[in-house]
Amino acid sequence: MQLRFFLLAIQVVNIHCSLKLPSYLKPCSLSDPNLDECCLKHGKEALPYLVKGDRKYNIPNLSPLFLPMLSVQASNALHVTMTDIYAYGLERADLKRIRQFFYILFNVENKKVSVTLFIDNLQLIGKYDMNGKILILPIQGNGDFNITTVNGVYRYNFEYTLTRKNNEDHMVVKDNDVMTFELEDAFIVLDNLFHGDEVLGEHFILFYKNAFNSADVRYPRNFLKLSQNF
Repeated sequence: MQLRFFLLAIQVVNIHCSLKLPSYLKPCSLSDPNLDECCLKHGKEALPYLVKGDRKYNIPNLSPLFLPMLSVQASNALHVTMTDIYAYGLERADLKRIRQFFYILFNVENKKVSVTLFIDNLQLIGKYDMNGKILILPIQGNGDFNITTVNGVYRYNFEYTLTRKNNEDHMVVKDNDVMTFELEDAFIVLDNLFHGDEVLGEHFILFYKNAFNSADVRYPRNFLKLSQNF
């Protein structure tokens, strides 16, 4: 899921930038003993503003969020490419604590950050092209798709370095970032799958739902690059 840009934008509350921070982004000091709690509080406050976008900082409107392409490796032999995607539901996103852990974790010593976001209902619509096989059964299809996820927990983990610019430290995210998610349920509609064979289509959807949580989701990195103003 392409929430990477959204989750990374939340981390702006932790750093200074070359442009003056907008009023809705309140920075946290890296030396704050309660850094995680500060990030969580200010991150929750900033979410409603981030969803609306901010042209000054090159943050796009996230309601809905347009994604040009997603590449999903559902298994070793099954590949799905999704294009012209619109994501609805980010305006209901929330940062939460679960099992006593803060959902923004900042490891200053090792320069690692973990952000977890809860979205109760996220809908993706667009075009898909699927090619591969399950066991010996060929899987092919292309057309419109509609995926609705229920009670999703989306985790974004990344490492960073600090560079000095204008007497301020700036965060530079490394390329080894990882995005994972867990879903309570998902409803999937793939038009023209198996050339309209409903029986085969229903059985495949059951398999696809089970594989969805462990799918390897990749995206065009140049699209998700955070504004160079930060």
